[in-house]
Amino acid sequence: MIKKLNGKTCGYIAAVAVLLLSFLLTGCGSDDTPKAENGKEKVTIALWGNDLLENYAPYLCRQFPDVEFEFVLATNSIDYYRYLNEHGDLPDIMTVRRFSMRDAMTMKDVLYDLSNTDLADTYYGTYLDNYTYSDGTVNWLPVCAEVDNIIVNKTLFEENGIPLPTDYDSFIAACQAFEAKGIMGFYPDYGQDYCCMEVLQGFGAEYLYTMEGREWRQQYESGHTDQLDEKVWLPVFARFFDLKEKTGIQPEAATEMNFVQKNRFTAGKLAMYRGTGNDLITFTGRAGNHDEVVLMPYFGTEKKDDWYLTYPAFQVAAAKKGMENP
Repeated sequence: MIKKLNGKTCGYIAAVAVLLLSFLLTGCGSDDTPKAENGKEKVTIALWGNDLLENYAPYLCRQFPDVEFEFVLATNSIDYYRYLNEHGDLPDIMTVRRFSMRDAMTMKDVLYDLSNTDLADTYYGTYLDNYTYSDGTVNWLPVCAEVDNIIVNKTLFEENGIPLPTDYDSFIAACQAFEAKGIMGFYPDYGQDYCCMEVLQGFGAEYLYTMEGREWRQQYESGHTDQLDEKVWLPVFARFFDLKEKTGIQPEAATEMNFVQKNRFTAGKLAMYRGTGNDLITFTGRAGNHDEVVLMPYFGTEKKDDWYLTYPAFQVAAAKKGMENP
């Protein structure tokens, strides 16, 4: 599906515009640059979902009036771009939300290496490490981010005289104190697979971000291993099962969606749940109450082991054929 837009509304994802700008500056001024019938330079951008098509595409049209954009509503997977490449129809710029470095490796030779660009220099090294191949190549970059952690009703804690947790043990103690008062302490939503992974990785972050954990991640993403490293993962699963037992998570949690926990939280029947920054912003509090709600980290053995998780809104890459045009 291809849709041309004329920029009637404003979009907010400016980070990709920087990459697009670098593409346009690299390619402009060449007789070989693709031209539309109206003489404008033509750039094809694949957008991973309707949100980008509706909000971001008009923004680009307004920012770059001298460019003839062709927006493609793409399937949200690397497989889609692999198929387009095999049929000689790879877009100039690609976006995807569901992303794995292992899957992306199959396109490494047809994507532009962004590792030495000014754009790549704007990222923190720890973020860029997850997108860097063993030879130092960077083909994909993350755009924007959401934070995913524990939503806490601080007012509910104060009303019940329960201290806010600062580490894993005090988190468990808070959960059990609420249970004694007939209020759920912490209850995650496991209806979506990524929710399980957020909780698993969040409470196991202190093990996953050790030197051994980072080395395993690099080996796995680069395709050098298909095995879980026992030294890294056994403590992660041990923490997960300890959490399950001590917070009373029941089998029905495996099918519950996020809105179930939100409703419990809003009704004052739940003190903490897994959520995002957007959940925090949109929470209105219990009826008739002015609750103070805060976003707290996934708790580790000590306070220094507490982690906030973030993940990209999507990833972006540029085709080598366009970026290397003189």
